[in-house]
Amino acid sequence: MSTIEEIIEQDLDLLICSTCGAQFSAGTPESHICEICADDRQWVPLDGQIWTTLRKLRDSGRKIDFVPDRVDPEGLTWLVTTPPIAIQQSPLLVKTPSGWLIVECCPFISPEAVHKIKAMVMESGLPFLGIALSHPHWYNSGAIWARALECKIYASKLDKEWWMRKETVDEVVEWFETPTLKLGDHATMILCGGHFPGSCVTHIEREGRGGLLCVADTLMLGWSSVIRQVSYMYSYPNFIPLPPNEIVHIWNCIKDYSFDDAYGAWIIRRIVGGAKKEVYDQLGPFLAKMGAKIEDYDVAPFKE
Repeated sequence: MSTIEEIIEQDLDLLICSTCGAQFSAGTPESHICEICADDRQWVPLDGQIWTTLRKLRDSGRKIDFVPDRVDPEGLTWLVTTPPIAIQQSPLLVKTPSGWLIVECCPFISPEAVHKIKAMVMESGLPFLGIALSHPHWYNSGAIWARALECKIYASKLDKEWWMRKETVDEVVEWFETPTLKLGDHATMILCGGHFPGSCVTHIEREGRGGLLCVADTLMLGWSSVIRQVSYMYSYPNFIPLPPNEIVHIWNCIKDYSFDDAYGAWIIRRIVGGAKKEVYDQLGPFLAKMGAKIEDYDVAPFKE
């Protein structure tokens, strides 16, 4: 059985797109253009495709900092790559009463980070449930994370074509086809589409506090503490909004889940307190900015 160090070592020289963070299979030439970034939801730099590898990231001094969440430090820990890379995303390590999971992924991984996660899990006596990935921009180095943590990744089958480590596509990922997927008794992945056909959010039931909705950028949360903005885009870098019917569909998929807080895939993007009401209240004004009227759509009513 391979050690964590050996698992990571064997993938150190696989190409990683510096723009989105997707890791590619062995044999991918440097002349290759990342399919995820060539898509109209992303972008390829003006100077052309840029690649890196785990070895280069490691040798440049990258590390993963474990940052307790300032609102829920006992249940949530951010895995922050320092210095940042790609979309600067930070996975969220979540402790629930029925087990641990990681929501989203990142391009960089280190043996030290994996050992620390395993130690936290072992000390708690709870199982590790897996890694929940919302959509292809967060697939990143998911294959090596899953192998090192000895777990499965969960993602919607609707986006299976975007998994770039083709040799691992059915080894490490459970591609679910249902509207929702339970991870333990307290976490639920919800297929709501939008950014990608298979885009998901993950709902967490927490003891002693209200629910949490992890939205990545299926809903983009602003970073102002004054204006608690929610927006919806097909492409963020190319400024292409989602059609109104798809925005409404996202709400209708999450309407039955109670959540006080909503977190994006960045430590500064969040709505703390009253998040569900905020999402609902902003639907009409957001649609109006697109020239649409909320009354023209079948919008489910708000309920706590």
